[in-house]
Amino acid sequence: MIVVLSSIVDRPGVDDEEYGRTESRMKEIVVSIPGFMSCNSCVSDDGEDLAVARFESLEALEPWRTHPEHPEAQGRV
Repeated sequence: MIVVLSSIVDRPGVDDEEYGRTESRMKEIVVSIPGFMSCNSCVSDDGEDLAVARFESLEALEPWRTHPEHPEAQGRV
């Protein structure tokens, strides 16, 4: 199993609706990847969101890591 930790911190000026749409789209993509197992997250008191994603293998992670919409979303929200 491969575990990926992601720290997501609110950026000033990010539209909440756009963030929600982007988050929904990213979930839609990742759950469709063969070998994706699960993703859970928690939000701290200061607003930091820590996500834990699990994949069966490095090979299963690769399509998520290299999906063109993924890095684009990271830079946008």
